[in-house]
Order: sequence, then C-alpha cells, then structure tokens
Amino acid sequence: MYIESLRLRNFRCFGDQAEVVTFDPTLTAIVGANGAGKTAIIGALLKLFGTRAEDRKLAREDVHFGPLEEPGSLILAEEVTPDPFAAILGQPPPVAPAGSQTGAPEGESKVKTVTSREVEIEVTLAFPELNGVAGESDAVPEVFRAMSAAGPGQPLKTRIRLEATWTYGAADDDISAKLYWITTLDPVPFGDRDIAKLPFSNADRRRFELRYLPATRDGNAILKLALRELLAWLEKFGDWSGGQEPMAKQWDGLQSMFDAMPAISKVTGELAGTWKRLFDGPHLKTPRLTVLAREIQRALRELSLTLGDAPGGRHRPVQDLSEGQASLFYVALVVTLFKLDGELARAKIDGFREVEAVRPWLTVFALEEPENHLSPFYLSRMINLLKEQTSTDAVMGVVTTHSASTLRRVAPQQVRFVRHDVQTLTSKVREIALPPKADDAYKFIQEAVTSHPELYFARLVILGEGRSEEVVLPRIARALHADLELDPAFVAFVPLGGRHVNHFWRLLNGLEIPYVTLLDYDLGRHGGGARRLRYAVEQLRAHGLQGLPPPQDPVVWDSYAPHDLDRCLKWLREQNLFYSADLDLDMAMLQAFPVAYGKIAEVDVTGVVPGAYVKSVFGKEGLGPAAYITRPAPSDLQQAQYGALFKGGSKPVSHVAALAELDDLTLNAFAPEPLRALFERCKVLLDVTPDAGATP
Repeated sequence: MYIESLRLRNFRCFGDQAEVVTFDPTLTAIVGANGAGKTAIIGALLKLFGTRAEDRKLAREDVHFGPLEEPGSLILAEEVTPDPFAAILGQPPPVAPAGSQTGAPEGESKVKTVTSREVEIEVTLAFPELNGVAGESDAVPEVFRAMSAAGPGQPLKTRIRLEATWTYGAADDDISAKLYWITTLDPVPFGDRDIAKLPFSNADRRRFELRYLPATRDGNAILKLALRELLAWLEKFGDWSGGQEPMAKQWDGLQSMFDAMPAISKVTGELAGTWKRLFDGPHLKTPRLTVLAREIQRALRELSLTLGDAPGGRHRPVQDLSEGQASLFYVALVVTLFKLDGELARAKIDGFREVEAVRPWLTVFALEEPENHLSPFYLSRMINLLKEQTSTDAVMGVVTTHSASTLRRVAPQQVRFVRHDVQTLTSKVREIALPPKADDAYKFIQEAVTSHPELYFARLVILGEGRSEEVVLPRIARALHADLELDPAFVAFVPLGGRHVNHFWRLLNGLEIPYVTLLDYDLGRHGGGARRLRYAVEQLRAHGLQGLPPPQDPVVWDSYAPHDLDRCLKWLREQNLFYSADLDLDMAMLQAFPVAYGKIAEVDVTGVVPGAYVKSVFGKEGLGPAAYITRPAPSDLQQAQYGALFKGGSKPVSHVAALAELDDLTLNAFAPEPLRALFERCKVLLDVTPDAGATP
C-alpha cells in the first residue's frame, strides 16, 4: 500500500480549484521556492495521519483565502449603524469597514468577505500487492470494503477524505471536520449525505503513521518524544520475566550501600525527625532517598540515553547534541523502532514477548529541508538510509528540499515541482516531463537533469552546447552588464551538446521556468547552417509556437536567400533561441579577440599551410569554407589556432587563459553580437534594472 496521490482544496496555498499531488511508491522529493507550498503538502498529510491531536487539528491559518478575500462577518461588513450625534458634531457619516462588499472605493476591486469555507484533503491509496508487485499485506482484507476500480480490469484503489467546514467567529473560529472512506473513484460531493462515504474511525487512523522531522525544530523535544516512544515499545514487548529477581537483589545491595553513606544517613535522619514532629500517622513515617525505581517497568520509563566516548572519556547525554546531530539521531531512533517492530511482527525474537498489537498498514517518513542542519556528507547518509527503508512494503518517504545535493540522489521521476502564483495566491504542483522510456532521449535527459538539479531552483536556465559556454558566458555577462550576474545560485547552465534540446524545452515549459538557448550554427559542417534552423523551427512548432512555415525538403533550406535566413533567425530569437554564428562559440570568441586567443594558441603564422585544418575544423563531410558564400570564412590562421586551442587542447582551459588577458572594456567593445543579444534577453527574463550608478 502507498499513497498514490493527494488532492487539496482550499487548504493553505491551494485554492478552490483542487490540486492533485502524485507520489512515488518509495520516495518523493518536493522542490520549489520559499513559500511555494512544500510544507503545506506535508501539513496536509499531518492533518490526516499525524500521531498527535494537535497536529491533526485545523485552524484558520489552514484555510485558503484569495487575493480579494478576507475572513469576516457579513453582518459586520454590510450593516453599519449610524451615530445619531455624528451630524451634530460635524463628523463624516460612517462607512463599511475595510474588507466588506461595500467598503472599496468606486472603480477599485472590492474585497469579498468570507464567512465560511469548505476544506478538503484527500488521499488515494494504491495496492501494488494485489498485482503481485509487493508482498502480502494484512491491510487488504480490512480495507476491501472501501475499495473500488475505475473500470473492468483496472486496479483496485481506495480514498480517504478529510472534509472540514470553517465558519467565521468573532472570538474563536468554528471548524468542524470529518474523515471518510470514499468507496468509489468517481467524483463525490462535499457533505455527509452520500452513500459512497463510510466513517473513518480512530482505529482506522492508527493504521497510518506519519513520522515527521520539521525544518524548524527543537532537537531536544523531538529526541525526547522519539525516546519516549522507544521506551514505551520496549516496556510493552520486552520479556522481563527472567530479570525481575536478579535485578531486585542488585537493587537491594545498591540501596543498602547508598543508605550507609554518612551524608545520606545524616540527611534522612534529620528529615525523619522533622517529619515526625509534623506528622505522627501510623504509616509513611520513614523517608528514604532511593537510587532507582524498584519496578522494572518504572525503571524503563526513567532510562536516559547517552553517547560515548565524549572528550574526556565520559558519556554525553543526547540532549547535548547539536541540531544536526539531533536530526541524525532522531532518524536513527525512529528507524530502529520501525525495523524492530517489523521484525517482531513477522517472527518471534529472543527477549521479546508475543503481544497482540495494532500495527500501521502504512508508515510515511517525512523530512522537511534536512539540509538546514546537515552538511552534504551527512545529508547523503540520511537520504540513503531513507531510500533503504522505503524500498520495503508499506513504507514511503517524502522529502522537501532546496538542496541540489539531495536531488542528485533522487531520480527525476520522483521529483515534484511546486510553483506559487502571487497573483492568485495559489500553488500548482508538476511532475518532471521526461521523454517516453522507449525514446533514445530518455536516458540522456534523465542523466542531464540528475547532473544539474540546480535547474529546479533557477530563475533562469541557459541551455548550451558544452563546457565552453559555462566559462565564457558569465565572464562576458559581467563585462557587458555590471548588474547582470549569472550567479549559479539562481541561473542554471545545462550543457546539452546540441542533443535533445526539444525535450528540455518541454520540461522547462512544464515547470514554467524561463530559459534561453544558445546553439552552434555550424556553418560549413555536415548538417549545419540553415539545416540547424530547420530543426529548431520544426521543434518549436511542435511545441505549439506559430510563425514561419518550415519547408519539408532540406535542399530548400540550403538554398534560402540571406534575407530569408535573417528572417528565420529573428523569429527564433523571439523564441529565446540564439546561435553562435557562424561556426560555434569557440570560433566566435577567437575571431572577436584574435590577439588574446592567438597568444594562447602559439601558432607559427609562417608555418600555416592553406587548407590543412579544414577537415579538423569542419569535419570530413562538411563543405568547409565553401559554405561561406555571403560572409567571410575563417582564415587559415584562425583554423590553425582553432585546432590548437579547441581540438588539440582543453576548451575550458583555453578560454580561461584567453579571458584572463582581457579586461572588461575590451570584452564590452568586441563581444560577439549573438552574446549581446542573448544577455539583453536574459536581463528581460530576470527583470534586471540597471543600478543608478551603473555604467551603461
């Protein structure tokens, strides 16, 4: 059993249009900007399956209100009692308070007063064990009465829904909530008068357990709670029959030794005398300082947990752990209890009793932004442990994160992206759009996303060819625009090598993350030049963009007149697609800054043989310089330098060395035109405005 989806309506940042969040059967990572709604998703699960009553209780803060809505009373908003002395005192007539239907000035949007609201939190449970995918589960027989299928041959599922009605109150709001099993997969209206609803009892709720580690936490408090649960479990299931008598003898000896200590006997003697003067009853006459609880169950409850060896050889109480260490130890306690309880449920374990107990059908481990307290090294250990536990039946994990380190350990299919609309004050959740598994692009896109998880947090993504762009673009951007900082923290660069760029367009469009693309024009190479434009136009039109009708015959593209190609390039730039003309970025930089790159290349001008580097630069099947009909082709010297720098040497190293020779003024004056146009578009997408003192 696992939670297949979560449906939210009017809960926190999720509006009246219900939003559905899907989950992976094992581990789901939820990412998004601050305030996007990640915590609200875990909060919704807490309202259903929290182990504490305070976690399950709904408050006004859990109810969604739109941008032109506020809670209140219609009576207070619409009825304004006039003051009979106002006219005598020269005071203006009263108006309705702000937020009422009538209080907004004419011509402005009126704020709607909301007196009540329906809230829905619903999960759909799937049962892979019914299809032989997982092991047997004792949950299936008990839940069978609430199961249903979408149609013949479809898998059985069930739904659990929390329905709550919030009503405004002057002092305390009134929130009534009910839990139901929903016995159909068809739409079921809000309210209790429906035959498709069965009561969801407290006994049912105890079958679901959510283990939650919040982002902001008191380390000591959560450790005490986890330790208390572990000791209670130990008391319930531990077999203490063989230890009662030996422990009693040990206790008597220790207590006698303790009583014989002069300081102890002095204190108890004085206390006994004073007590006798105040109380002379037949019982309870002799005070005593006891070392430990005599009853073993009580002694268990008073156990403390320490870790050793601490500096100085002592054991340190867990209360002294740092926030990060406390987080790790909390997870260790919870996982230990979970594993032991599972083992005991399956077989007899020496030292434990067989006790009838109600165990959870499903356990959910929820970690909120664990990177807040853990370094990447320990974070990876925690994620790996979580993945290990959630690979078993009836266990799943949910992690909210801002950490690229976490996402590198999670498959893209397990990522859910949350985006908040500041205009509507509602959040949307999206899966990562990957090509079909049968598609050759599937593995490439999956690896690219896994290698560059920073794109999930980016305000802008730059899709490029390779490593050269990673080095060149930030440096040129700083030189052209002092106010345009391509900080990797919020601008992600993803090198694609020119492959499967259309799939990345679809992925980023689905996540609503702005992006620009910089590709090589490859004029003179096989399939380059106009045919590069043809591919881009076709892919953009496949994404629904209208514009130039692309010819189907590649030969037609080859024969395009220069003004037709310019028109096509202009249209592509309007779609945020730019080309490093005429060959690639490496050649463009070499031609723009010949002195700096020539110095690094160290090519003997007198020894350059005409045509010797054509195949190296343009490839065996390319037309080479012959393709440059209306524009100057790279010279023999430039081809030789290109070969030395970018064919025989490292591209990033060559660019770093050459750029170190150039100052901002030179870069600003001679930067290739496509890069200028690209950065102007980046400024627009990032909404960058020049500082008052910035140099234009």
